[in-house]
Amino acid sequence: MLAALLLGTGLAAVVPQAANANANANANADACTDFCYDGKDPVALGCGNTSTKHAAPIQVSGTTIGIIELRYSSACRTAWGRIQIWKAEWEKGAIPWAYGQVVRNSSRYPANYRCTRLTWSSVTSSYTCYTPMVNDKNLVSFANAELQYYNATGIYAQTAEY
Repeated sequence: MLAALLLGTGLAAVVPQAANANANANANADACTDFCYDGKDPVALGCGNTSTKHAAPIQVSGTTIGIIELRYSSACRTAWGRIQIWKAEWEKGAIPWAYGQVVRNSSRYPANYRCTRLTWSSVTSSYTCYTPMVNDKNLVSFANAELQYYNATGIYAQTAEY
């Protein structure tokens, strides 16, 4: 209504981007039933305004080289993982492969999604990727990461469940 009034005067209504994202996420959550967010991109659907529920360090011989996070959107009732590898470790070629994964830990509705294409993020100052989402309403999920570090395989980290 306000936008229509302002448009009639030649003025434009300015809606903050965060407010728009929250409104989109709330509208999407109301329209989403069951598991319609499974496998979807949290940012594209407006679910990206989130909090980190759990995080775990990725360590090699006691040295932290990155982190795996379980992220959650209360508006969309979804969870996903984010892996971050510190710049120095990634750029010296120590890690030929890595993945982050979110797992819905349910015998009745199991699901897991991975991300494997880590790219530089100036926001986190790390090489990172996000997994697609899983519906987490009345269910539990966790995130994990695995990578190869030089010749050591099976470097693994897992968050607590949420």
